[in-house]
Amino acid sequence: MTIVSHALENAGLTDQERNVYGAHHASTMAPLHETLKGLAVRIANHFCEALSLGSSREVIESLSDDHRSRFALEQALHLVAVADPQLTATAHRTAARKFGRECAILNVNFPDIIPAHDTLIEVLEKQCDQVIPGGALSLVRRRLAFDLAHQFEAYQQLRADNDQLLDRLGTLAAETESYNDLMAGTVELLSGNEDLAGCWVGRPDSRGRFRIEFASEGPVGRYLSELDATATRPATQDTGNIGHGPSGRSWRSSKIERCLNFETDVRMQTWRGAALRSGLRSSASIPLGRQSATPLAALTLYSNFPGGFSSIDQARFIVQLQAILGVAIARIAKQQRFSDAVSYAARERWAALVRSDALEMHYQPLLDLRSGQVTKVEALARLRDGAEIFSPAAFLSALSSDDYFELYVGGLRQALSQRNIWLANGIALDISVNVPVSALYDRRYFDATRLGLQDYSCDPHSLTLEILETDQLPPDRDISSALAEYKALGVKLSEDDLGSGYSSLNRLRDLPFDAIKIDRTIVSVADEDAGKALRFVYQLTRLGHSLGKTVIVEGVEDEDMLCAIATLGADAVQGYAIAHPMAAKQFSEWLENRSGHGMIDAPRGPSRLTVLAKLLVWEERLHMLEQDKRAFAYVVTSFRRLPNDNSVAQPTDSSPDDCPLLRFFTEIGPFHQQESATPRRLPIVEAALLNGLHSPSYQAARDELVAAVANPDRAKQID
Repeated sequence: MTIVSHALENAGLTDQERNVYGAHHASTMAPLHETLKGLAVRIANHFCEALSLGSSREVIESLSDDHRSRFALEQALHLVAVADPQLTATAHRTAARKFGRECAILNVNFPDIIPAHDTLIEVLEKQCDQVIPGGALSLVRRRLAFDLAHQFEAYQQLRADNDQLLDRLGTLAAETESYNDLMAGTVELLSGNEDLAGCWVGRPDSRGRFRIEFASEGPVGRYLSELDATATRPATQDTGNIGHGPSGRSWRSSKIERCLNFETDVRMQTWRGAALRSGLRSSASIPLGRQSATPLAALTLYSNFPGGFSSIDQARFIVQLQAILGVAIARIAKQQRFSDAVSYAARERWAALVRSDALEMHYQPLLDLRSGQVTKVEALARLRDGAEIFSPAAFLSALSSDDYFELYVGGLRQALSQRNIWLANGIALDISVNVPVSALYDRRYFDATRLGLQDYSCDPHSLTLEILETDQLPPDRDISSALAEYKALGVKLSEDDLGSGYSSLNRLRDLPFDAIKIDRTIVSVADEDAGKALRFVYQLTRLGHSLGKTVIVEGVEDEDMLCAIATLGADAVQGYAIAHPMAAKQFSEWLENRSGHGMIDAPRGPSRLTVLAKLLVWEERLHMLEQDKRAFAYVVTSFRRLPNDNSVAQPTDSSPDDCPLLRFFTEIGPFHQQESATPRRLPIVEAALLNGLHSPSYQAARDELVAAVANPDRAKQID
């Protein structure tokens, strides 16, 4: 230990000060050099045995006999090199640092090397003391002391390299807002580390098999390709061989799990051949996400050396890596919905298509409910792959932020170009294009939008950017300033898919959206939920109008719903009731064949959803009227003066036609299987006006009416 301490303190001395190298020592070192050629392997075996007595025991014992022999041989060759008469200080430092780094990567702890070195020196002296002059042994002891110091430098450098890598990963984790970018960036950074063979990130599919989403090229890529070919990708279940590897164990335990050596770990038999053929010797799987919770993803690292990243320094690196990525992925999970896992091969395919001529914009019309005209279209991205055309649901979740930007730029320019073609044919249509919320803090989107408007001579007010509500606004971003910049440019802004994600009243109130689009999931309901859906649409419409915003309802798929939405006062609708998204040529033909571009005719006969919509409007007006007692008393008086079923008609001033609040109920007779209906005959009117909207009698009468509207064939006769 004294030699070691002395060496570490004097590692910066010059060659002359060390006085252990140089031609003048050649004659002294030559006999020892020759002797060690025959003894070095035996001495090195003692070194390896000493290592196995310390904290590195598990790693050393995990080595196969062949690998342990190779490691001992490398130590033997290094020992012979230390005694080389021609050795220089520079050459020694280079060789010692190289050997030290290999020990570090093998996950041998440096504190174990120190006593093993002492053992090596003791054995060396015992073997050579009788045949080698004392001067040579003294020189080699001093050289071995400096050898240990240089190996320590290698350990320090590896730790510094890992710390630098962690810093870069920390910056990536702090600045990245999407799962795809975080994982792709992580794999890229880790793959650039020369001490790692590679890595992959994945999540289990519905069967519990890991789907590899991001992966290194080279050895890991070849290994994964072989696993796919043999259907032996790791699994999360604790059944069968494919569930017993580090990835499956870490997913179940939410702890870091290792394979110290593919050759000797019996649990790795399923993957042993493929791993060894690719040069992989050990691995460590790191669950990512909230502590003690089901992981959100798994990161698996591979090494060309046994050890499974289990040394003190490597274990420290992995724990810090897990902490950095775990916090980031948990934060991102709160801000966005994680889609199903997409394989890395599929990601590469979609990214390539985005950057090719495969992008094809389709157009879906928006119908203005006041004018009955189609005045605007939404441009929707499609990717053509051979004869197949794919919608965003198939590929958006696979795209990185760079891919998404390329998609936006290509789609915007294609849409603006098509708008100019329509203008040349006398058709003036506004255009809306979807953007991710990341566009609000990525300057590239603003610049691309400005240049697009300029290049295609487009009036900025003719372009609407639709921002998905499902994307949560990051709290540390100045979104208001970004939106204000777009507003200053002149484009309109719309919040898309309202009601499907992270909306808040503050977001609607504070951000300068010109329009809101009510999500299709709200209007796509079963019959028994129609009343609730329409009530939701009605309240969102009134809220949007109160904030001065245009309200558009998307996902309107039939004429009955279309008429109901019009009754509720929305400004425009979009959906299959108007038209499916179409390629530009098909859309132009559709528009040309649509006489007058007028509103679709209202459905013939009684409209179930329209009646429910009118009921909502009637109730809302009556709620408001209740606040004015004099006006409400007038309505009650009018109701009391209405004619009975068999009475002679009263003067026109007592007719229900004079009161819009009552007129609606003359239209609902068909839903009660009777030839005619008057407000006097309807319990809902009597209960509302005489007992109030909050009375049990009103609620019972309302439930009966809604049931009759929903199921007219089974409705009870109202007497």
